Amino acid sequence: MPQAAAGPLAGPLSAPNELVAMLTAIFERVLARTPVGPEEDFFELGGDSVAAVTISVEIGAALGREVPVTALFAAPSIAALVAALSEAAPPPFSPLVPLRPGAGAALFLVHGVGGAVGELRELASRIETARPVVGVQARGMDGGAAPLDTVEAMALDYLETIRAVQPAGPYFLGGYSFGGLVAYEMARRLAEAGERVALLLLIDSMIDGDTLSLAIRLRFLLRRARLHGGELRTIAWARLPGFLAARLRGLAGEFRRRRRGYLRNLGRAPAGVPDPVRRVRDACRIAGARYRPRRYPGTLTLIVAKDRQDTANYPDIVWKRLARAVEVRAVRADHWSLVKADVAPLAAHISMALARAESGPEQPVPRQPVDILYKAAKSQFGE
Repeated sequence: MPQAAAGPLAGPLSAPNELVAMLTAIFERVLARTPVGPEEDFFELGGDSVAAVTISVEIGAALGREVPVTALFAAPSIAALVAALSEAAPPPFSPLVPLRPGAGAALFLVHGVGGAVGELRELASRIETARPVVGVQARGMDGGAAPLDTVEAMALDYLETIRAVQPAGPYFLGGYSFGGLVAYEMARRLAEAGERVALLLLIDSMIDGDTLSLAIRLRFLLRRARLHGGELRTIAWARLPGFLAARLRGLAGEFRRRRRGYLRNLGRAPAGVPDPVRRVRDACRIAGARYRPRRYPGTLTLIVAKDRQDTANYPDIVWKRLARAVEVRAVRADHWSLVKADVAPLAAHISMALARAESGPEQPVPRQPVDILYKAAKSQFGE
């Protein structure tokens, strides 16, 4: 991206009327609709995060200065954007994107694999809370910096930015899909630093299958066994360890195949997306595959999509082995429609989780007892 020029409207297009005409042409082309009025809201017209990045890149190229995508969130109409660009150079890129106003400590929602937070705007508007809701977008969305490609680096970067505006807890953190991994790592690091995390919310977030321990794979096998109990009942106890060992080897391969296929599809950018978005998607996909989570000493709330296609990976099993306590809630939706279609059920669950977190210190959620088959097989598999 070109370096930001000094002063308002620096660049080849400096007259307000010329700027209005240029912005109108860009909005109409990117949104594929005509006409677009000067007061119409970009997001209410169907604009999404990819379109927002496309518009910010095109405006920056036309003006010869950097225009961060956050400018469009703050000024989502042509008229508002003209006023913002006319007053002064836009502020430098920040991972923090206000999604709705409020008072008190904010709820920070981390981006999904695409890196942007526009898809969370409607969800934020439906959450019942007096707190502000702030999206956390990936570095590199504006093309001005290389994207980070590890969950740990993202967590450190986002925490530095968040703690600059909120130096101490309680912290309210959440993330959608891949963003849940980053939020988890952020919460874990805050806990290590002695800070209070009042809420950790994971929205249909999954871990790469290669990270799964024997205990997690056994719990998955046992869940499968509930559906196919007849097969286990026909196996003599003497043959059970060998049967479980064979099944675990198969499960390990299944987890890897399903998760890698999921990550490939998740990170695949649609045709025509801007290069910055494509680079961020690739970086997030790599980061998700590399991440090896460590234990978190607090409680987390996991909201899962009941209609997900990737049924081989049960995220609740994974997170219950990593966090001290997990509360699981389900929404009748698939992974994508959860935040892009009817967001009211998801918003209701988030509102309830926030209300509980705001009522006082977290209450422990009882762990389920370790299954007897895990105890019987532990010595066989050496864990």
